[in-house]
Amino acid sequence: MNQKRCNIALEIAEQSKMKTFQESCSLINYSHLTTFNHHKMQELIKGVKTTLVYYSVLYDENQFYRFHRFHRLPKGENNVYFYPTEILIWVIKPTGETYCEQVDLTHFWQEEMLSLGGLIRQLNEEKNQEDLEEYQQNLSNLYKLLIKPIAQYLPTNPEEIITICPQDFLYLLPFSALINERGEYLIENHSLITIPSLSLLELAYNNQLYHQENLTKSSYFLMGNPSMPHIWLAEEKYPFILPNLIEGEAEINTISALFNITSIQGSYATKNQIIEQIKQANILHFTTYSLLSELGGFPGAIALS
Repeated sequence: MNQKRCNIALEIAEQSKMKTFQESCSLINYSHLTTFNHHKMQELIKGVKTTLVYYSVLYDENQFYRFHRFHRLPKGENNVYFYPTEILIWVIKPTGETYCEQVDLTHFWQEEMLSLGGLIRQLNEEKNQEDLEEYQQNLSNLYKLLIKPIAQYLPTNPEEIITICPQDFLYLLPFSALINERGEYLIENHSLITIPSLSLLELAYNNQLYHQENLTKSSYFLMGNPSMPHIWLAEEKYPFILPNLIEGEAEINTISALFNITSIQGSYATKNQIIEQIKQANILHFTTYSLLSELGGFPGAIALS
């Protein structure tokens, strides 16, 4: 980036991201996926007809070393958190135009002593009504850091799809809930999807082209709103029951009516039921919790009855 070679930096970021993903998903063979140069990225985005927003989180090795050395972790805790110093954001439009913005985060943790990763993790914690104002303020601050720098490049038509490719703790962020200066959620003005890497976007796009003319009712699998299970956490003495998803039943019923297909809900949403039915399906939709570790994240789990 210091050499002003933004496109090369994007290629390197994608190579690194795909390598990490392949290592995390070691049980699945993704060796057939190819790496991307900038021209290939442009062609893919043009074919998918989307606007790509691509994030890369940068860390200062010296800063990481100091934090790792002097930060005392609780006994038995093996997580090491450290502050990112910069975020790079690329935007590729369907026309092929590419833009890059750099967001300096050093003041964020040096002056305000705030961890961007910690701020995002707080959003995933259970909240009560008293926390609502602070919760919304955090969503507004994150909008200023992650969306406002590239807002001028985003489509104005809310029907045009924006594809977000995060990194690290940004995967934990509900981008659709970010709040702009007018108090509007990002999802109110834009249609959003999230991908792990461009290589997997290409894989999904090619599969879509292959299957789109052969889809029937049996091609869809729809599951949601299960009877939530008991969950054990390593630091807890007792299990707890995951709370029901707000509007989970409404979501699953709306999708079911939209495609005129049946769904599996409640106590019927068990592992055995799902494994049997997804064998025939090409498109899967789950309305439930995903349970991923922040240290690795894969293979992870989903909550079922």
